[in-house]
Amino acid sequence: MSPVKTKSTKDEPSFAQLMAEFEAITARFDTPDLDIESAVTLHAQGVALLAALQQRLTKAEAALTEQMAQDKQ
Repeated sequence: MSPVKTKSTKDEPSFAQLMAEFEAITARFDTPDLDIESAVTLHAQGVALLAALQQRLTKAEAALTEQMAQDKQ
């Protein structure tokens, strides 16, 4: 079985980097001094990161599915 390769550029953060950023944002919600304006901004950033993470997972799943189909041939 050959390794699955996904297209990525050096300019794009890795999945792990995006996940770490998301985790940092969610941790900020636990701080008692978070004002509403900051919370709204963080929420928007978190939603955008979730979308990027979901997109990466969808691409990885498609690549794995394709690889598995090729391996069956």
